[in-house]
Amino acid sequence: LKKQQAASGAMKVVNGRSPPPVPQGSPEKAPVHASYSALSNPEKSSSYLSAMTMSWLSPFVTLGYFRRLEPSDAPPLRPRDDPASQYMTFRRNYDAAGTVWGGVRATFGPRFLLSSAAMAATNVVSLSGPVLLKRLIEFVEKSQDSAE
Repeated sequence: LKKQQAASGAMKVVNGRSPPPVPQGSPEKAPVHASYSALSNPEKSSSYLSAMTMSWLSPFVTLGYFRRLEPSDAPPLRPRDDPASQYMTFRRNYDAAGTVWGGVRATFGPRFLLSSAAMAATNVVSLSGPVLLKRLIEFVEKSQDSAE
């Protein structure tokens, strides 16, 4: 197998790392998941916890572990993520607002605001760790100085 990969050029070393080991089993025995039919999106029927952890995507990742993924393997998009649906929403908002910026703001404004709030919260939490650690160290040093 390694000779075939080396001959075809499929095995490449990137940044000094070789690719992951070839999984046991053949591509023909790769798991097939009925939940990825062309009619439904697995995320739509997943629980809140599954959606938050993205575990609904596990069958897709497992399939990619066994064989090269094809576009037909991907689960269908949710209707709200479909480009045609997004275009129609933008077009309606653009016609109502009269400007491109107004159309973009009306179409993607709530998502943008939610993403911005999540990013701000992430920044605050990640920056508060070192500040709290500094305060804790100062408190401990002050306690030791007053004890001596």
